[in-house]
Amino acid sequence: RPPKFDEEALRRMMQSAASGAKSAAMTLWPLLLLFVFYRPIKRALLTSHLKTPIVPTPPSERVDNLWEYLRISAEDAGVVPTPSDSVEDLLERIKTTRPLTPELIQAAAIYEETRYGFVVKPGAPKAMKTHAVTAASALKSEMTKWDHIKSWWRPLS
Repeated sequence: RPPKFDEEALRRMMQSAASGAKSAAMTLWPLLLLFVFYRPIKRALLTSHLKTPIVPTPPSERVDNLWEYLRISAEDAGVVPTPSDSVEDLLERIKTTRPLTPELIQAAAIYEETRYGFVVKPGAPKAMKTHAVTAASALKSEMTKWDHIKSWWRPLS
């Protein structure tokens, strides 16, 4: 003979499981928000650090950071640089989709001089910031609102 089926015990177990799941969901929902908004938060922190370092950094690193900010902006605008691209290669890739701005050319010149000439001229980081922020804005000027939103979730390499 099969054992007797206890409906009341099954109902109590189901209620207990439901209340446990509800309390776990209430505890873990902030993690769901973190999961959804991780990339935009990471991107906001990274790009703000690249423009204005959070911790004190040497001038040469500030110039490198601003060039990386320009590379991210170019990728947002649809120009996909490869890790092996030189400055000239990136400028050529950008030139195929839009005209080069004087600010972008100046930022590239400052980066090349700092990176490959091993010299950081006085005022170069400040000039680089001015040129890089303006050039990044120009690169992103043709993006639609939807392109901006999609770029928030684009993985950064």
